[in-house]
Amino acid sequence: MKWSFALGLLVGCAMQPSVESQITITQGVYGQLVDTQSHPIAAAVVTAFGPPGPSDPVASNKTNHDGVYQLGIVGDFWLCTPTSCTATIVNVPDGALVRFDWTNGPDGGRWWSYSTTP
Repeated sequence: MKWSFALGLLVGCAMQPSVESQITITQGVYGQLVDTQSHPIAAAVVTAFGPPGPSDPVASNKTNHDGVYQLGIVGDFWLCTPTSCTATIVNVPDGALVRFDWTNGPDGGRWWSYSTTP
């Protein structure tokens, strides 16, 4: 009984696709939104707001069932969920992919940046 539960848990974890395998854009920003237990947050809106101020929306998209979003935009902007925005301006150079993940939590959650892929 214990082995069948462990095998089911292992198979279930192995079947979840990676974030990168779900990305279809060739440049822009992408990432995953998760709750405090690392469960994906589906159908959440991620919006990019561009300079001159965070009131000017540039692009928006909803996360898929795995909590993955992608925005095919380049330039400088803030990324926001309905409860929080990145603390600094995100820069996506032309032709690059940049990953920013978000974890829900106190004070609206937290954004995490990853390396840029040229």
